[in-house]
Amino acid sequence: MWRNWDTASALDGRYWVFGIVLLAEAVLIGGGCLVLARRRATRWYRWWIGLCVAVHFVPLAWEFGDWSYLLLAAVQVVGLLAMRPGLAASDYATSRWTAPWSGATFLAYASLSGVVFLTGNGYPF
Repeated sequence: MWRNWDTASALDGRYWVFGIVLLAEAVLIGGGCLVLARRRATRWYRWWIGLCVAVHFVPLAWEFGDWSYLLLAAVQVVGLLAMRPGLAASDYATSRWTAPWSGATFLAYASLSGVVFLTGNGYPF
């Protein structure tokens, strides 16, 4: 890790784009949670946050030039939309399903990315 600390980043010269994406995500999450709070639907916070986080991978796919982020976003969004009816019919916090879903999809994506990296580049150290 230390020997590559000063090497180029995918964001070099484009930090502003990443900043805009994160700012838009924060505004969307905050605004949505504010609306949910006013509607007394705070149990939906985690579902909404999960949806916003999933969608934010769409512009990041372009920013990083890694189109596999589109697949991650699609899998997460489809899963969140599929679980919505079941969550609406229940009375427990949406985090019961959405947090494990997000965590599992991130873990699967990271694992697959690691395998792809290792098979294409070999062990980096």
